[in-house]
Amino acid sequence: TTYYWSKMMRRKQTLAAEAKGYMQKMGGFMKTWKRRYFIIDATTGQLQYFVSQEDTSYGEPRGCIIVKGAHIRHIPNSKYNKSFAFGVQPSGEKREYILSAESAQGLENMINALRAFGASFIDQEGNSSSSQGMQSKMDPHSIHEGFLLKVSGIVVKEWQKRYCVLTKKEMRWFLEKDRSLKPRNSVPLVGATIKLEHRSAVDKKYVFSLRPLSVQKKYYLACGSEQNRCCWVKALETITGRKAEAVVGTTVLRKGSLDRGGGGGG
Repeated sequence: TTYYWSKMMRRKQTLAAEAKGYMQKMGGFMKTWKRRYFIIDATTGQLQYFVSQEDTSYGEPRGCIIVKGAHIRHIPNSKYNKSFAFGVQPSGEKREYILSAESAQGLENMINALRAFGASFIDQEGNSSSSQGMQSKMDPHSIHEGFLLKVSGIVVKEWQKRYCVLTKKEMRWFLEKDRSLKPRNSVPLVGATIKLEHRSAVDKKYVFSLRPLSVQKKYYLACGSEQNRCCWVKALETITGRKAEAVVGTTVLRKGSLDRGGGGGG
């Protein structure tokens, strides 16, 4: 209807206004970083970039990126020594535009706006989220979703596959990706501590742990790749406002072993 169409357009315009600002962009031929001013044209759905903010009033954009159908991926800090780097690959194009926001909030605003205009966030495991494809998400308002392995069990510790949903307030997990299911458990994220667990401590690669402030329990979650772990951790850092810690533990979590944290809750 006209009402819902107008409401959707107003939301897009709001997100586009929040996303505009300076970012670093890597050159297509000369792989050097240059600071550019980015805006999303709400009429054309293009991500346009200019030399400076002043150029948006009278100058032509230096370039533009078609947002609808584009794929967005997180780029780990170790790749370019940029904490807020991400790639945008337009649909049908071979080139991937490498960009870096200037803050965690700037990154979140830009990703939210790109998703609203039809881009999808893709991680290495194939998990996708986009505002144009809400039917594919458990929660239309979630920040990140996907399958993870979680340590479950009170006596016998086992890694079990769970579908995890990350919102601005909590992390929930389900037995399957099914909207009709109720969450097995959820943990509040306010004041939570995030740690990158070393493989020697948990007997598994790509693990991070989450210890909520209000719950005296440590939850262990394993990703399928380092890139996937970076996506989850970056989202958690943005929500909690706290940087993840890299630690080497001493307690090895093996099947059938006991540990004081990380179990229960399905």
